[in-house]
Amino acid sequence: MQDLNQAMIERLRTSKQAAQAQAYADGHNCGRNWAETQAEWVELTRLVKVRDEQRQWNNWEHFFGGHDSVWSAGETLHQVLMGGDELYAKLSKSRRRHERLSARSNCS
Repeated sequence: MQDLNQAMIERLRTSKQAAQAQAYADGHNCGRNWAETQAEWVELTRLVKVRDEQRQWNNWEHFFGGHDSVWSAGETLHQVLMGGDELYAKLSKSRRRHERLSARSNCS
């Protein structure tokens, strides 16, 4: 029975590692696609700043919620990248206007 339990634990550990590796790869691919096709300059500038700040501490778990944050990891990153400075507000306003105009032309 002990051997059976140990085999099950090992199988689940391997399964967990594979699922985590796949989730990381999927996230990396999605992030690359976003950066290449959708990101604005100000968003990429913020991303580089966060990356450089976090590299010195090498503690991404803390950044993504290890500090009793009510935000999910995605929400934390979104808040950092889409912060409320004036330049982003102008870009965002311009993008929303463009999207409204595009939606109108697509509806006719």
